[in-house]
Amino acid sequence: MSMVPGGSQAGWGELGIVIRDELRCFVASRSMSFEFVSSPLHSEALAAREGLLLATHRGLQNWILETDSLPIYSALLSPSANSASLVIL
Repeated sequence: MSMVPGGSQAGWGELGIVIRDELRCFVASRSMSFEFVSSPLHSEALAAREGLLLATHRGLQNWILETDSLPIYSALLSPSANSASLVIL
């Protein structure tokens, strides 16, 4: 699953999510806008959360989350359950 966060106005975030199967064929997609987004990191975290929710709602059990956000990637791999970066999720 791939997420592309973005946003053109302060306080707003936009994202796109694409889910592909093991052959990289299209399965599902979603685009959304969020109000009250405080930072690019916040937008990235929302994109990750929405991607995981979409995969869960589609009943997918095995998935790979793709992101270009090193802070989100690092927080998700952190053994610490109290990672401040994950509070957003």
